[in-house]
Order: sequence, then C-alpha cells, then structure tokens
Amino acid sequence: MGGVQYSTLYFAHELKKNRLINFSILIPSLGKISDELQKRGLPHLISCEKSDFKSSSFSFFYDKIRVPNPFAMINNIAKIAFNIKIFKIILKQRRPRLVITKGLYNHIAMGISSTSLGIPVIWHLQDLVSDRYFGLYRLFLKILAKKIPRLIICDGHMIKTVLGQTLSHKTKTILNGIEVNKFRRSISKRISFRSEFNISNHAYLIGNVSRITTWKGQYFLIKAFIEYQKKDPNSILVIVGSPLFSDNKYYCELKRIVNSKKLNGKIIFTGFRNDLDCVFSALDHFIYTPIEKDTTPLALLSAFASGLPVSFSDIVSLKELRPLFPNAKTFSPKKINQIISLMKYYKDENVRKQDGLKNLQDAKKYFDITLHTIKMMKQIKYVLKKWK
Repeated sequence: MGGVQYSTLYFAHELKKNRLINFSILIPSLGKISDELQKRGLPHLISCEKSDFKSSSFSFFYDKIRVPNPFAMINNIAKIAFNIKIFKIILKQRRPRLVITKGLYNHIAMGISSTSLGIPVIWHLQDLVSDRYFGLYRLFLKILAKKIPRLIICDGHMIKTVLGQTLSHKTKTILNGIEVNKFRRSISKRISFRSEFNISNHAYLIGNVSRITTWKGQYFLIKAFIEYQKKDPNSILVIVGSPLFSDNKYYCELKRIVNSKKLNGKIIFTGFRNDLDCVFSALDHFIYTPIEKDTTPLALLSAFASGLPVSFSDIVSLKELRPLFPNAKTFSPKKINQIISLMKYYKDENVRKQDGLKNLQDAKKYFDITLHTIKMMKQIKYVLKKWK
C-alpha cells in the first residue's frame, strides 16, 4: 500500500463514521488494501482488473537519464483496454451516481468507462504531472482532462498550476488529509519496533518512509548517512518501503552500496510496513528525499503528525508545505552535505522535541482528515447537484 491507498482508506473511514454518503471502493484484487478495508468494515468490490502496470521508461544513472520503454507502454495500453471492458460491466451492474478515480491508469480506464455510460467523474490527482518525453505525457493528460472529468481535485497547488489556465474552471485544490491521532507516539511502540531490528533505545535512529524508486531519492540519503555515521557510530538509518512497480534494480543497487560498505547493521531495509505508527514512534528524525513531483505525500504528513522533527527536499512541488510547517527543515535535492548537516542538527534531543511538538500542532491545524473530508464532500455535492 502506498499514499494513494492510505488516503482512500482514511477518507472512506471518515465517510462511513459520519454516515455522509453511500459508497463502495473498487480494488483490483485481494491483498493488503482489502485486508485493511475488511478490518474497518468499509464496503468494497474486487474488480479483477489488470493492475500490474510497468514503468513506462528506463532510468539510468539514478534518474539523470530517462528513455521511453516501448514494450512497457504497449503492455500498459493493452491492460487499460482490458480494464475498460471490466469497468463497464461493473458500472452497468452498480449504476453509481458518481465515480472518483485515483491513479493515472484509473483516470484513463475508469474515466473512459464512466463517461461512455453518462456517469460523472471526479479525478483526484495526487501526483505532479511529469513533463517527460518533451512534454507529450503532460499534453496527453491535459487532452483527456478536457474530455473526461467533470471536476479535478488536486492535492497540491503545483498540480493545478501545471494543468494550466484552460482547465482552471474545473480544478480545485484540496490538500491531503490524515488520521492525525493514529500516529500518536508511544514508548511501547518505540521499544517494539527497535527490538524487532535489534536497535538500542539509545541509538540515534534516522528514518525514511516511501516507495523505493529513483525519484524518491533514497540513494542520496544513503550516501549522506554513510559519511555521517563515520563521526556518529551510534546512529542508524532505516529505509521503510518496497520497490515501485515490479522492477527492483534500484532497490538492489541501494543494497549493493550498503553491502559494499559493510553497513548492513547500520542501514536497515525493512520492506513494506503497515504499522507506520510504530515506525514513527521508533524514529528520532525523519528525512524525506524526493528529487521530483511529490506534492503532499502521506508519509511526510504522517511524520509531522507523529510529532517528529522533519527534514525534506525543497523541490518545487513541496514548497507549499514550507509555510505550513515553519519548524521543519529543508535541503536542496541531491545535496549530500546539506543532509549531513541536518543529521547533525537533530542529534540534539531538546531540539528534536521542540521542533517535533510544533510539527504536530501544525499537522492538526492543516491536515486533519475531518477538515479534508468536509472540503471533499462540498465538491462531491456540487458535482452530484449539477450533473443529476
């Protein structure tokens, strides 16, 4: 499960808890997301759609060079065509009044299916639209955006800006929402996670939570930590997450770097975790290192909500978070020396507590799921009323 799945889960739980609207969540197969939905008693359907899409490009030199992957593109187009047929069957059976889509391939497949049956669609865009392939990727999405959705909800102002003035009449910005109280830190959770990986309670534990892929920038975090731990041998870095798509070349390369430095006990890859509340309780400092396109990522917001001191890349798409979290620290993407400096800065426990408390207060103020749900429901009611 990634940020999109968790944001769906939080929103759906809030809808059910407050009995705001009847809904059902369509998911591709049984797995972690279905387990979570079942646990919370949230209505859902298994679509049996094709969901194992491939990365549409080859990445070289840690994402410095990207070239199109035509085989993956053909594969993905075939799966979209298959999914359109599946979605049409489901929609004809269920006849929903409205469909909300998340994720590029769902925007296309479910968007086409719903529109062809006269069902209004809301696109919920949660990633900055890439300008790869000479802007053709972005142009293609803009063309679809004019035809398919009645409304586009962007979880960052940068997404709305990128879509341009021609779509401004149908775009709204609603920042992500999280269950702030879920991430309340506790001593028992801290001890539990650290014990699992044989980490001393006195160790300075730095962490990163995100999908493992080149644009998330874990390579630069690892490089920085390798240098930092030479002067602070009591420090440990945990990388939480699994590879994006089925291609794990980047993940294997990161592990190779760690192995070559004989730092397996100092840099720990935990894989996917669904107990992020325990992860954040265990950490002393959260560092988020994307080099492109993130807007209001759930992992970053969850770290703020847990009361951790946070450092993150000052990429353009994350700049709007800076005034909302004035006590968080930022660094230039790929600048290893700046990351090292922040590792040193947050070695001080008193500084960590001071900044962490303020981060928690700001998370409650701006990103509580209740506020997010109120704003989302306003837009849902608008679409339902206008396109009866």
